[in-house]
Amino acid sequence: MATDTREVARRAASSRAYYAAFWHLRVVAISRFGPLEASGSQVHGELQSVIRLWDEELANKLKELRIVRNVADYMAAVPFPVARAVRSVATAREVLSAR
Repeated sequence: MATDTREVARRAASSRAYYAAFWHLRVVAISRFGPLEASGSQVHGELQSVIRLWDEELANKLKELRIVRNVADYMAAVPFPVARAVRSVATAREVLSAR
């Protein structure tokens, strides 16, 4: 269970890393292709599909970040090591450089 404040901070960092990447790429995708059609949780998958149209590696990075975010946010019984959080933040930084 995620009761250690350091682990909670790692989980929060990974969650925020995903959302930073998500919102950045959402703006980029809308500027390239127009509004996304999906709403709610479906928009995450649609965004990955739209990104895949121009950069498969970038879409895979966003997918990876979402998987880690889901573990961070919803799987408290699964250990969340420092390396996972560091990798999430580094991946998000790479995504944030996308235009």
